[in-house]
Amino acid sequence: MARREYLSAEERQRVDTPPQLTPLQRTLLLDLPPWAEAYLATLFTPTNQIGFLLQLGYFRIVARFFVADRFPAADIDWLCQQLKLPRQDVELAAYDRSQSAYRHRTLILDKLGYEAFTDTHQTRLLAEARRLTHLHTKPALLFDHLMGYLREQRIEAPPYHTIRTLITQALDDFDAHLQTLIETHLRSTDKALLDALLVREPTLTQFPLTKLKHIGGSMQPKQIAGRVDQFRQVKTLFVSLAPLITRLELPDETIRYYAQYVFDSRSTQFVERMHDRYLRLLAFITHQYLSLGDALILTLLKAVSTLGHGEYSGSK
Repeated sequence: MARREYLSAEERQRVDTPPQLTPLQRTLLLDLPPWAEAYLATLFTPTNQIGFLLQLGYFRIVARFFVADRFPAADIDWLCQQLKLPRQDVELAAYDRSQSAYRHRTLILDKLGYEAFTDTHQTRLLAEARRLTHLHTKPALLFDHLMGYLREQRIEAPPYHTIRTLITQALDDFDAHLQTLIETHLRSTDKALLDALLVREPTLTQFPLTKLKHIGGSMQPKQIAGRVDQFRQVKTLFVSLAPLITRLELPDETIRYYAQYVFDSRSTQFVERMHDRYLRLLAFITHQYLSLGDALILTLLKAVSTLGHGEYSGSK
């Protein structure tokens, strides 16, 4: 099961609350297109005037609507001052429950060329989320991509919770797809190889998996020999497991994502569901195979560079 790292509490608050405007940005609230000026002239109550202007201003900035009780007091006060409206006559709690708020949103969407977010759009957004999970599995990145997709398609953005739910479903579907592949194609010999990484023989001080985690960068001969030995071990595993690894078709970012579980876990704590465990170990083996290959190339380049500068002077 993929980790549910979405946005921080502060970022979630930012998504579901109006943007914090600087004094210069606040002037946009009254920089109205002709249709908005004409419509504003038809509104007679301070509540409707302020409600309309704030909904329009925020939507032009972030393509989202917000509940009126979250409108910043500084923006309300500024508009009342500019329009010479009595602040005490603005009752946004009542506005939020009124038909006026709904009419204003409908008008804003129509005039700005946006569509209201509906069940149809939710289905489309889920399909896009599922497509994106085959490219990367970091929820925060998925969230940003989906918000960008909505804006490109000129669709009103729903609340954070709606998008989070869709991302969770897409990630769960992706996990289920990978687990089905593992269940179908993981051979008994593959299981034995992977399970052996988590079994420590009485004569060993470390689990076999632990020995494969750290890739040193020292140019000491003993350390270089250790990296070569690591690579041989990982290559043996990778070649044996290559048919299944190929079937999974994990992109680089997803390999790093699942492999990180292994780096973050102690071998004695690696007791998740069987298919999750095998998926993470397969990603880890792929990651280390590529990383160790890169490390050995860098080792060779450093050695050649050192010899070229005569720093080994006769040592063998």
